[in-house]
This record gives sequence, structure tokens and C-alpha cells, in this order.
Amino acid sequence: MSIHEKMNFETKQAIKKTLIQQIEEVGFERVTVKNLALAANINRGTFYLHYTDKFEVMEDLQQELLNELEGYVKNVQPVEAFHTVKKGQLYQPFVEIFQCIKRHARVFRVF
Repeated sequence: MSIHEKMNFETKQAIKKTLIQQIEEVGFERVTVKNLALAANINRGTFYLHYTDKFEVMEDLQQELLNELEGYVKNVQPVEAFHTVKKGQLYQPFVEIFQCIKRHARVFRVF
């Protein structure tokens, strides 16, 4: 990853993190690009280099989480899961799914 790509990634992550904070504080309806940029320590022009509005940030955040969850769900093998659970054991792909949900609990709450 180039320095430019890394900076873009970090900026987008800061915007998404700030969106979550703003939703918790004032609700999605009251979040503004101006306040998002201010809280993320970027200017509005930088925000608009990455996103068109707060809805696009939310879509990006949702897609990121869905992609991560999908990666874990793809590891589930139903027959193997059935036999493992039937033996009274934990099925590791299920554990990974729940760990992902726990790791992102704050984000899921604001959705």
C-alpha cells in the first residue's frame, strides 16, 4: 500500500469512526458534514474527496461490516456444524462470527 493509499484509508476510517460517535451523541438525522469533518480533524474539502454525504459514509461502513461477516459465514460447513454442536462442542466458525459481532457491537448498536 502506497503512502497515499494509506492516508486515504486512514482518513476514511477516521470519518467512519467519527460518524459512529456523532450518531451516538446526536442521532443520525442531526449529523452534518461540517460537524463530521470538524470532529474528524479534517476540512470539508477532504471529506468530499472521499464521500458525497453522510449517507455514503453509512453505506461504506455497512458494506465493510457485511463483507467482514460474510468472510466468517463462508467458513460455516452445515454438516460439520451440526455434528460439532450435537457433540456438545463449540463450532469455531460460529465462535468467530460472534466474536466479530462483539468486536463491532458499538457499530451494530447505532445501525
